[in-house]
Amino acid sequence: MTDTLLLGQTLCFSSDPFQAPWQEVTTHRRDGAVLLRGGQIAEVGARAALCQAHPGAKIVDYGADLIVPGFVDAHVHYPQTAIIASWGKRLIDWLNSYTFPEEMRLADPDYAAKIAGRYLDIALSHGTTTMASYCTSAPASVTAYFEAAQARGMRVVGGKTCMDRNAPDGLIDTAQSAYDDSKRFDRYMAWARPLELCHHPPVFTDINPRAARRLGRAVARTSRLLDANSPVRAN
Repeated sequence: MTDTLLLGQTLCFSSDPFQAPWQEVTTHRRDGAVLLRGGQIAEVGARAALCQAHPGAKIVDYGADLIVPGFVDAHVHYPQTAIIASWGKRLIDWLNSYTFPEEMRLADPDYAAKIAGRYLDIALSHGTTTMASYCTSAPASVTAYFEAAQARGMRVVGGKTCMDRNAPDGLIDTAQSAYDDSKRFDRYMAWARPLELCHHPPVFTDINPRAARRLGRAVARTSRLLDANSPVRAN
């Protein structure tokens, strides 16, 4: 397997710069290099040293450009890709006029695959290689997201949105349907590393403690069933 050396400026962090003085954990090299092996970063260091140590490596020279790891988007709604910048006077106007109708379309597997692919390609074109995305309540939207990520070799976190009120019938769950649909995604766990599966509990805009507890328990039960470390996120 041929090694690849990326040449350019590099910026590395040996620890979290928010937890330690950034000057102590940050290394910037104007003459840096990144060694790739088997699709992974094997080493980062000085250009001269890495070129000497790996004379047979393929060279990709980015000149003075800065080479950094892929960006991470910690919160995104990929199903809303087609309605970005749609106008609404208030949140509820935007939800009713654009978001809910668009998200219902992702129950169609073909359309969900189209939007998932479009979103991930846009993200990659801007340097984002990992994201945590809400899908919709439709299982097809989750399947499309993970299959599109797998085809692109991306590490992603995502899962079915569970929502039992304040939305059209086409997006509404019950505690039981949320549990049953989410449980089906255990079939992804065999190949979900480096992908990750994440289940998203609902947004409760009306306070109904009994219903909130019921749906919350169903989501938590599914998370434990799939993986003790399966993350759960509320929007």
